Amino acid sequence: MEDSSAREAARERAAEVRALTHRLEALYALQYAGDRTTRLAARVARLEALLAALQGFPDAMADAARRTCTCRHG
Repeated sequence: MEDSSAREAARERAAEVRALTHRLEALYALQYAGDRTTRLAARVARLEALLAALQGFPDAMADAARRTCTCRHG
């Protein structure tokens, strides 16, 4: 039973990685076409961080949040 749960979790993670990769490729295409907006750059950073977290680097989420934060706190 535990093996099937682990396999299912791995399949779901793999599907999420594929979906995120597909979304990132579309956003990279926009950047390549000349879109240099801050909003697009922030979307790319967030998705890259999420992808890194899914691939075993959870600190990437916090790093991305710090880099893309637009709030004005000290």
